[in-house]
Amino acid sequence: MSADDDHLIGTVSRELYERLGKDSIFSLPWVAQVVTIVAAVQGDTDNGGIICFFEADWPGSPPYSVFADAFRAIGADETAECIEAAATLFPFSAPHVRGDARRDYLRDRCMIGDRTDDSSPLVRLGERVIDSSDANYALLAQQVREHLNEIRNA
Repeated sequence: MSADDDHLIGTVSRELYERLGKDSIFSLPWVAQVVTIVAAVQGDTDNGGIICFFEADWPGSPPYSVFADAFRAIGADETAECIEAAATLFPFSAPHVRGDARRDYLRDRCMIGDRTDDSSPLVRLGERVIDSSDANYALLAQQVREHLNEIRNA
């Protein structure tokens, strides 16, 4: 990610979080949610793999389609498809509300001891998200530039 994009995304994200206080990012208007969702999910995935994203209990337990839609909103269709495909790998319905079952699945199917099982389909999808990181941040920065006033006034 370029230094300019990093600065822009970081500044706008901080502004949004300061305005939120203890409220959920999902209380923001969609145009602002996109910024916070994409920055948070891409950051989590870049730092801890897609397992980190799926381990989290997101405020309000939104369906994973909300996260995919945020990536789709910036034009990151491949990442959106990876999130959707990964969510379908859980062998039970509504994984977004079944935190313990979701984490058990991740531990049993995506880990070997303390390390990630690189042969796991979910982990492989996460690698694709990580590989798209620079492109996703560039798309997010473009989205922020195009909708800056709307985001700041949301």
